Amino acid sequence: MSVFQSLIHKIVTFSDSMNSTDELDDPFQPPSIIHQVTIIVVYSIMLVFSLSGNTMIIFIVFTRPFMRSVTNCLIANMAAADLLMTFSAMPYSVAYTYVASRWFGGIMGMITCKLLHFAIALSIAASILTLTVIALDRLFAVAYPFKRVSVIRHISRANMLIWLVSVLCMSPYLYCYKSNLLEDNNYHCFALWEPLADSFTASRIYFSFIFIALYLVPLLFICIFYSIISFKLWARRIPGNPTEVNLRKEELSKRRTIKILIIIVVVFALCWLPAHLMHFFIFFEDKTFNKLSLIIIFGISHANSAVNPYLNIVLNRNFRRPFLEVLRSCFGPAGNLRSRGSHTTPNTVLARCMCQEYVVEDTALGRKEVYELSNKTDKSFKGERNRIRGGSPE
Repeated sequence: MSVFQSLIHKIVTFSDSMNSTDELDDPFQPPSIIHQVTIIVVYSIMLVFSLSGNTMIIFIVFTRPFMRSVTNCLIANMAAADLLMTFSAMPYSVAYTYVASRWFGGIMGMITCKLLHFAIALSIAASILTLTVIALDRLFAVAYPFKRVSVIRHISRANMLIWLVSVLCMSPYLYCYKSNLLEDNNYHCFALWEPLADSFTASRIYFSFIFIALYLVPLLFICIFYSIISFKLWARRIPGNPTEVNLRKEELSKRRTIKILIIIVVVFALCWLPAHLMHFFIFFEDKTFNKLSLIIIFGISHANSAVNPYLNIVLNRNFRRPFLEVLRSCFGPAGNLRSRGSHTTPNTVLARCMCQEYVVEDTALGRKEVYELSNKTDKSFKGERNRIRGGSPE
C-alpha cells in the first residue's frame, strides 16, 4: 500500500469499522440521496451568501469614496480572499463528496490539481493575515492615532504585503500536490512530498508550521490588540463635565464596540478550530475520520467566508447603510427611492469613527469626504469644511 493510500485509509475510514458497508465510510462511494441533498443545499446557501456578501463589500468600498478608509479597504481585501475560497473550496468540497480525490491525468490535470489546492490555501492565509492587519490598524487608530505605521497608511502596500506573505507560506502546495495514477487505474490529486521528503513526516511538519504561523500566532496577536483597544475605550473619559445622557451614550458605545471586537475574534477562532484539531488528531494521535465528519468540519471552516461580510454589514453601520441603499435601488420601487441632492438646505454632518477618521457629509451636494488625523491637520480639515459650506478657509 502506497503512502497516499494509507493516508486516505486513515482519514476516511474508522479504525474499528474496516468492514463497514456504510457509503460514508467508503471514500469512493457516492453518498445517499439524503446526504446528497443536504450537502448540495447547505453549500449552495453558503455559496450564495458568500458570493453576494463579499461582492457587496467590495462594491460598497470601491464605488463610494467616503468608504475608502484604510480599515474598509482591508475589509475589502478580506472579502476578495473569501471570494477566492468561494470559487475554489466550496465547489471542490461538493465534488469531493462524490469522487473523493479522483482527478484526471496529463499536464492539465497536474496544473489544475496544484492550482486548486494552492488557491484554497492562499485564501485561508490571506484572510487570517488581513484580520491581523485590521486588528493592528484599529489598535493604532484608537490607541495611537498619530503613530499609524506607514505601510498600513498606504493600503496598496499593505494588501500587497499580505498576499506576498500568503503566497510564500502556501507555496509548498505548488510542489507537493500532484495528479498521479494509482493501482485502481484512476488519477488522484493528493499531496506527495517524495522524493524531497517522506510524505507523512513532511505533512506533519508543514501542518505544525501552518497551525502555529497561521492560527495560533495571529489569534494571539488579535486577542492582544483587541484587549488593548477595549481597555483604551473603557478607560477613555468625556472631556469637561459630561451629563448623565452623555455618560449613558458613552457606556452604550463602549459596550457595542467591545461586542463587535469579541464577535470577530470568536468567529475567527471557532470556524477554523475544528479543521486544525482534525489535522492534529490525524498526524499526531493516529485518529481517523469518515467522509461525513470531513464534510462537516470543512463546511464549518468554509462558512467563515459566508459569515465575514455579514458581520461587517450587520455590526458596522457604515456598511449597513450603503448595503440597504443598494438593496433598495435593486429591489425597491422607483418612487420610494430618495435621490441624493434633494435637500435645499446644506446639512454638514461630522461623524467620528472608531478608526479616528472624520467623515464630512454634505447632503445638499450628495457627497462625503474622509479625513484621517494621521494625514490631515485640523487647519486643512477646517479649511475644507468651510470650502464645502461656501465660506473662506480659516
